[in-house]
Amino acid sequence: MDISLLLRNTALGLLFKGYLHNLRGPVQAILMQIELLETNLKLANLPEEVRTLFENYLVRMKKQVYRLVDLLSAAESELGNESEGPWDLKEMIEREVTFWEAELTFKHKVEKSFHFEKGPFRVKIPANRLRAGLCALFFALVFDLVEKGVKLSLSGEHIPEGVLLKVKVFPEVISPENPYLKVAAETLSPEAEVKVRSGEISVLFKTDVS
Repeated sequence: MDISLLLRNTALGLLFKGYLHNLRGPVQAILMQIELLETNLKLANLPEEVRTLFENYLVRMKKQVYRLVDLLSAAESELGNESEGPWDLKEMIEREVTFWEAELTFKHKVEKSFHFEKGPFRVKIPANRLRAGLCALFFALVFDLVEKGVKLSLSGEHIPEGVLLKVKVFPEVISPENPYLKVAAETLSPEAEVKVRSGEISVLFKTDVS
């Protein structure tokens, strides 16, 4: 990567928390306007069918805005979070998939399945390193998945050594030499050990506290 591009991306990362904070205000203002519309709708002289149609529309819109506010708040609070948890690995994986679904082809064209045993999957690792490691892992996968249209399977199980996460793709397109997988392994170490085969990535979190 060109050094100037790397520096620019680093600067954007440092500014991102400020961007999130600044976005929350306008989004909350939109929410207030929706609530005002709901109040005015109750006072308006409209046919019942029309009123119901608009009420349902505003309810759906408000749910989406609430979700956006929650996502912004969560993202802002996570930046720089060095707390060691424990964290629910299944929840973190689901959030990571949601994050990467900003890539619309990954969202709509890549078939994704989750297979986790019952019970919490508690892992103890600083939150910022866990998110960074998972981000690097998905960075190694997403664009190949998008390009080749393969299936993604994510599973978790408890084993005596800890919590085992398995990531499989069909057909096999994972390269053990992918540099982002090496970054993921280094970032998650020593709390987790990453192993790569052509069609599977296994991540053993050795600090299971469930």
